[in-house]
Order: sequence, then C-alpha cells, then structure tokens
Amino acid sequence: MASLRAIIDDANHGVHDSPVLLGAAHWGLAMAVLRHMGHKMAAKQEAALVLLRRGLDDALRAVAPLLWAEMQNDLGNVYSYRVTGDKAANFQIAIRCYYHALEVRMQGTLAWGETQHCLGMAYADREGGNKAANMEEALAYFRRALDVRTRDAAPLQWAATQHIMGSAHTGRVNGDKAANFDEAMACFRRALEVWTRETVPLRWAATQHSMGSAYTERVDGDKAANLEAAVACYRRALEVWTRETVPLEWAATQHNMGRAYTGRVDGDEATNLAEAVACHRRALEVWTRETVPLQWAETQLQLAKVYKRRMGCENGAEQLIMGKAYAQVVDDDRAANKEEAVACYRRALHVWTRETAPLQWATTQVRLANVYKQLVSGDKEVNEAAMEQMKACFRCALGVWTRESAPASWAKTLFSMGNACMRWEGGDKAANMEEAVACYRRVLQVWTREVAPQQWATTQLNLAFALRRRTSSDAATNMEEALPCYRYALEVVTREYNAKVWARVQFSMGTAYAERVYGDEAANWENAVMCYRRALEVRTREATPQLWATTTWRLVVALHGGGHWAEALERARALQAFGSKWEWWDETEAALVSRVAQLEREVE
Repeated sequence: MASLRAIIDDANHGVHDSPVLLGAAHWGLAMAVLRHMGHKMAAKQEAALVLLRRGLDDALRAVAPLLWAEMQNDLGNVYSYRVTGDKAANFQIAIRCYYHALEVRMQGTLAWGETQHCLGMAYADREGGNKAANMEEALAYFRRALDVRTRDAAPLQWAATQHIMGSAHTGRVNGDKAANFDEAMACFRRALEVWTRETVPLRWAATQHSMGSAYTERVDGDKAANLEAAVACYRRALEVWTRETVPLEWAATQHNMGRAYTGRVDGDEATNLAEAVACHRRALEVWTRETVPLQWAETQLQLAKVYKRRMGCENGAEQLIMGKAYAQVVDDDRAANKEEAVACYRRALHVWTRETAPLQWATTQVRLANVYKQLVSGDKEVNEAAMEQMKACFRCALGVWTRESAPASWAKTLFSMGNACMRWEGGDKAANMEEAVACYRRVLQVWTREVAPQQWATTQLNLAFALRRRTSSDAATNMEEALPCYRYALEVVTREYNAKVWARVQFSMGTAYAERVYGDEAANWENAVMCYRRALEVRTREATPQLWATTTWRLVVALHGGGHWAEALERARALQAFGSKWEWWDETEAALVSRVAQLEREVE
C-alpha cells in the first residue's frame, strides 16, 4: 500500500505518463485501503471512493474497457456497503455502477457473473423499498450468476453465490416459509461441498454459522433436533472463528448460540439458560456500546429475555398469572434475575433512543413493561412503584405506535397494558380496572371481528371480566355491558373451535345471568341454567371432576332460584356424594347441606 501511495504521490514517476497505469494504481490502492486493518470502516470506504473515482477519471472506458468495468463494479460494492450517507442514494448509485460494468462485461463470462452476484447482494441487503420485491430481485440475480458460475468452471465463486443465495432464502417474504428455509439449507450444504475447513476455513466457518441460524429459525422438523443441529453448527464455526482471529464474527456466533440455548428443548433448562447467559456475555466482551452499538443493544435484549425465562415467565401477556408464575422459577434468585433483565433493557435504551431508532425503542419499552408486570412482592409500595413504571413504559411505546401509524402494534400494546392492569394485585384496584376497561375498548377499535376474529373474541372476554370486577361505577350497569361481550365472544369461540374455552365462557355467562339485577328475574335464572348445562356438556365428572363440581354447584343455585327444585335436589345430592374430593368442599359444605335441606322441604 505504501508503494502504491508513493507512486501516485510522485508526479515525476513514469506511471503518470500513462493514464491507464495511473488509473490501475488508483484502483489497486483503493483495494488495499479497503483490506487494510486498523482503520474505521467508514474512513476506509470514503478513501476508497475517492481513489476509485480518480481511477475512472484516468482510465476511460474507450481506452481500457475491462479495467473501467472492474472499477465500476468495485465502486458499486463500496456504495452497497457504505456506512455514511443516505442509504437509498447509496443503493441507487451502486446499481448504476453495476449496470455501467455490464455495458462492458459480456453475458456468459465470469466477469458478467460476478456483477450479477453483486447486484443480488445489493438487493438482498437493501434497507429501503419493498422487502419482498427486493428479495425476489436478489434471487433472480443470483440465479443468473449461477448460469456461468458453475461448480465446474468456478467452484469457489459457485460456492459464494450458493451461500449468499441461501441467506436470501432465509429472508424471503414470498413463498412458503418452511420451503424457503429448506432451500436455504440446501444452498448452504452445496457451498460446504466446496468450502471445506481444509481449503477455505474462514468461509467454511461462515457457512456453518449461516446453517446454524437456519436451523434455529427452521419451521419444519423436530424443534429439539433443529436446535441441537444449530448448536453443533455454531460450535464448528467457533473452531475457526476465534476471538483472536475474527473477533466480530466470533461475537456474532456467541450471540446466536446464546439464542439457540435459550430455546433449547433437550438437556436441563437451568444449565441451558446459564450457557445462554455465558454466550451473550462473551459476545459483549467484543460487541461494546462504543464499537457496535446496535449489536450491543440487541444482545442486551437477548440477555434480558434469558433473565425473564429464569424468572419463570414467558413473553406473552396471556401466559402470565400473577403470583403463580414464580412457582416455575429455574433460578432461585428471582429478584436478581428481574434486576438483571431491567438493567439489560435500560442499557439497550441508551442506544435505541426514540429519536434514532423509534421502533426498536418502542419494542424495548414494551419488553421492559412486561418485566415490571411480572414483579410480585410483599411490599405494597414496591408493587405500586412497579405498576407505575410498567404503565409509563407502555405509554412510551404508545407514543410511537399510534393507531394511525402502527394500528396492530398499538392494539397489541394496549391489550397487554389492559391485562396487566386487570391482573395486578396491588395498588389502586379501582383505578387499575378503569384503565383495563379503557384499554380493551380502544383495542376493539382495531381488533374487529372481520379483521382479527380470535383477538376480537379474547378482548371481548377480557372486557367482560374487567367490567364485572369494576368498582368505581354501578355494578348492575357493568353487568349489562358484560353480557353482550360474552355473546359476541361465543360467535367466534364455538364448541367446535375450542370446547374447553367455550365451556368456560358459558360458565362465566351463566354466573353473569345469575347475578344480574336488571331484566326479568325468572328469565335470568333460566338463562343461567341454560349456560351451566351447556358448560357441563364439556365439564363432565369423568373428564374434569373439579370443574364439574364447581359448575354443578352453580347450577344447583340457579335451578333452585328458577323453581326447578327436583332437579336441583338431584344434582345437589350428586355433589354431596362427591364430597371431600372437591377442592372447595370445606368452604361449601355447610351451604350445600343447608340448600339440600331447604330443597327437600320444597320438593315434599
């Protein structure tokens, strides 16, 4: 590099007498600068752009067409991966450079195949435009490249295109996802037929890394087997990609292996999660906030996910039952795991700010809210503080995800916030329930029966539950609002769709009719009886004895209230025979005995 720099800087050197040689010198120095270690990538790219433009000024197409095309192709490569400048503008310039190269590079030649390959990479990595269309365009260019980059004619280049085409298939939007991943893995396997550890170890490791990622995300096949294969691929990659030789790639593989261990099915869960933490921490030894802030932030999020798993909780709000989740804890130090998760998310928010990365910032706020949502302690003040922090995080996300800009994310966030408010044990229960009702009503503006029937039905059920627990307004009015919610939900939640959920809704609606103040009393009892009977079609004594007993007790009360004394007495005696096997027997025995005595008098 120093020799080329000296030649270019020496105006008296003979190379300056030949524009073609001077252009070649600028081109050679540009390539040397890009490959030189020890400089920031952005600075190297900008220096290379200047040198390539000077080379093109010297070596004109009319005089040296092959060199001119080579420099156009390389200029396109620099613009494709340029760190600075407008991404869309860089992409357009890169495409223009590649097409200039194709004005000289004849179809059917390896040089033509190289430019097709580069065009494919540009479209595959494009940040703007339509992602589905970009990926289809990329695959079309890769296929054209393989028309000339055959395994026989150019094995190493053939393997390179197979590898990048495999990556494009994993990111493909169109087509069947499972089929896309299977094709991706086929491409990686073809690349490994040429890229062996002995001949090209770094590229072999890169393909093992890619194969590991594909196994991790694979749709088809046994999940446990896929994750075992993913871990094996990552371990093979790490045999070559060491921290000393390629630190950034080593960190990327550690990060991905941590994700695989987080989801691993085989083995001891505590051991898997501990290994996941270790992998992510190793990645953070290289991926620092200063050097690669986005990767650092992403790893913080993955670490937080692991700590949440160690708390015994999943991400989905629907899977959280306050107080019970902690029975599944893997690591006994629950408070420490919670604090670690919170710290990881907060560190990520130092990089993903609302101004620089609003979508990632909003996503992280929701994840942080979910950690606060899982916090249960005996300290009332701590609980109330956590509740307020959770609400603040949700509201931050809703400042980005508006109904107009991101209706799906807006509705999902409000749904999670409503669930948290409804289930929270501490704080102002009346205020929490009002917040839950307001959240669910807004959600239903987006999750309609036509657009999202299942989510619509679930929200109707949650709204009914929140309305019945509401204490800040008239209970009878709340019940009138809750009843239609059950009816709406049952339009989607049929017995054929999900018998257990259908029975649960029938039971809840029966209870609502039994407690109803408005309307004809006899009709309310009849509706309650009808709902309980439907529930018992699924909740049989043989299939679900505890639910059978609870539903039967409610039915006894409704039958008694509706004047069906003989049937009420028969069912009450069946419940007495079940006796202490019922988990609520101690609490209900006295009331049941009294009810049986009263019914016996009325039947006589």
